[in-house]
This record gives sequence, C-alpha cells and structure tokens, in this order.
Amino acid sequence: MLEITDEEFNKFSNLNDKVRKVEVRAKNYLLQLEPLLQTQKNEGLIDDFEIEPRVSVFSYDEDYCKSQNIELGDKIITEKEISYMLSGLTSELFYLNGNEFKGSKNHPFKDLHFGYLMHCLVFHSQLDFDDFMHIDDVWLELEVRLQFFTDKTPFK
Repeated sequence: MLEITDEEFNKFSNLNDKVRKVEVRAKNYLLQLEPLLQTQKNEGLIDDFEIEPRVSVFSYDEDYCKSQNIELGDKIITEKEISYMLSGLTSELFYLNGNEFKGSKNHPFKDLHFGYLMHCLVFHSQLDFDDFMHIDDVWLELEVRLQFFTDKTPFK
C-alpha cells in the first residue's frame, strides 16, 4: 500500500480537483463548439472538421526538472504519451468515477472521484506518485482543424 503524508494527500487531491475543473470547462465549451462547426459544415462553409484534445503536464520545480532532464518550463510528458479523448465521449463515461483505487480497502486515494482526464493521467501514463507531487500545471488544449477540399467528386 502507498503510504503518504497528509500534505501529499492534499496536494494530490487539489491537483485532482483542478484537473477536473479544467476538463469540465473544456467539455462544456466543446458541447457548444461542435454544433456550430456542424452547422458550418452543413452550410458548406467548411467541408469537415476535427477536434483533438492535447494534454500537457508541467512542473516549475527546478530541482525536479533537472533530475528528470527536463528544461524548466517544458512539458513533463507530451500529449502523445497520454491516451485521452474528449470529443465523442459520452456523458455517462465523462461523469463516471474513473478511480480504479475505489475498490481498495486501504489505498489513500480510494475515496477520491477521478474524472476521465485524471484517470488517464494516473492509469494510462508513465507518471508515478513522485511525478504527481511535482505537477504544478496541467493544460488541456482543443486543437480544431477546419478542412476544405478541392473537389468531392470521385476519380473515374
């Protein structure tokens, strides 16, 4: 079992809360953006679109960054190292508690509610507990790609 101090628990819990707030903000924005882009597609203003979330994790602890061979201000991990999606994620999955520790009797995080992004960071990335203790910022970006095609008729 992971043994942690109250201070470590509070830091992890606060990070969990901050990550969930930014994720909910991004999801709410996405729910407004997708219909707008679909309308533009239906009207022929654009031919198609893609929306891809990008997650970046940062530490501003100089000693930690140095120990990880990371330049201060650079990402701890890149979005390619995190399996995460936001568009097309059903409400049921988005609001589901993704904390796989919840069934544990003794795990210190068993009572925390993990949103989908925190689930991905904890269970689908190479971050370990020490990394989480040094995370200062998590960015969730929505990269929107508008697509315009020249000719939609098939070749003969």
